Amino acid sequence: MAATSRRSADALGLAGDGDDLDLITTIEDSFGLRFGDETAQWTTVGELHEALVGQIAPTAAAGRCATSMAFYRLRAALTRLATPASPITPRTRLEGLARITPNRLLAALRRELGVDMPSASLSARGEVGLLLLLAGLAAVPLAIAVHPLWPSLALLPVGWVMVRHDPGWFGEMSVGDLARVVALRNFNHFAALGADSRPDAVWRTLCALIEEETGRAAKSIRPDTRFY
Repeated sequence: MAATSRRSADALGLAGDGDDLDLITTIEDSFGLRFGDETAQWTTVGELHEALVGQIAPTAAAGRCATSMAFYRLRAALTRLATPASPITPRTRLEGLARITPNRLLAALRRELGVDMPSASLSARGEVGLLLLLAGLAAVPLAIAVHPLWPSLALLPVGWVMVRHDPGWFGEMSVGDLARVVALRNFNHFAALGADSRPDAVWRTLCALIEEETGRAAKSIRPDTRFY
């Protein structure tokens, strides 16, 4: 029993049903590269880290903090786009900062900064639309079997429209939170601007990306942690 628990603790728990591909794609996007068939040969996070270091040619000298770089660029862009009433700090909440919707603001930041941005969470209206969409999908087999239930299929387009046109919601996210996510998702971009790209920085970014995708705490990930 102890051996089984240890094996479970030393693995990320990827099911191999596509979540591993999503993780690799997220890592590739952040580091600005593409792996080939070699991914099938990796079994541990350490092997993935070695592959990253081998491809990006990291520097030996310490660079600047990517999160700080992202914050100052975001602050300058938000000052232009949102015209805030008071100076923007890392603790400034994004919700209500600009007069435009979260989705439009993130799209504007993406264009202005040339970096990958996270998507805004669904607002309450969008969540209702998602529930209607799911209810419509669940009603499909019933409507096929019982013709009087066909009107329930109208939930599908209604839900889709509500989700598609949802303005988004930032929740409790602050400008500092956004800066961290932007730095994490754009390692290659900030490394080219002088951010720290030593092997240790590559490892920290890799573990943080894994935590974002899987929920496994970055501090608990080791080089011998397995994917499955």
